[in-house]
Amino acid sequence: QVPAVVSAGMDTVAVRMPGHPVAVALLRAANVPVAAPSANLFARPSPTTARHVLEDLQGRIDLVIDSGPTMIGLESTVVDVTRTPPAVLRPGGVPIEVLREIIPDLQFEPRHLSLEAAVTTAGSPGMLARHYSPHAELLLFTGPLAPVLVAMRTLARERAVTQSVGILVPDEERACFDDIAAQIVSLGSRDDLAQIGRNLFAGIRALDQLGVAVILVRGFERTGLGVAIWDRLFRATEGRMITVEET
Repeated sequence: QVPAVVSAGMDTVAVRMPGHPVAVALLRAANVPVAAPSANLFARPSPTTARHVLEDLQGRIDLVIDSGPTMIGLESTVVDVTRTPPAVLRPGGVPIEVLREIIPDLQFEPRHLSLEAAVTTAGSPGMLARHYSPHAELLLFTGPLAPVLVAMRTLARERAVTQSVGILVPDEERACFDDIAAQIVSLGSRDDLAQIGRNLFAGIRALDQLGVAVILVRGFERTGLGVAIWDRLFRATEGRMITVEET
């Protein structure tokens, strides 16, 4: 009895239960299942504050319930339990390692679909090759840390001659870019992926608000929450990844 408009015409539907007391109170007050899309425009970075929601949806919605910044900052993990073995369709706030404690044979194969392919084959939101994208061009650097920082500095200097440059970095690496004419936003400690996850979309939106033309960011370890962080950054770059080799 789930309307096709809720299941996108597919024969499955995802169910999730929030842990936030305000969201739980809203569901209890409604006393019915609530179908709700993400509170952002299609393919834009996800909102993590009420202000972010209004940046995208001002004039399109009547009310915002503001209970403060999101506690996790990354969207939910989507698991397909209609197949054998079960599979993660979208990595998210619950790390795959934690889920495997309950579902030992849980599978995960990243998929990056075109808009056309997603119409018929996407089993979950957040599977498009282009998703979570800022207005600015976003470039993702990957490779050994020291060469990556050198490559980011070099490109930032080059681009800053003709463009406004933004840089997303962990706290420990901010000083590497202090002498470059760029807007710098810290994501938190590089040893705290939960903090980086909470700050990721807010940082991207902050640089967009500053009007930068290009945003530089490096990848993080792909374990735990790092899998979801990498997934969001890769999709936000639309494939513009720069691989740096050890020198």
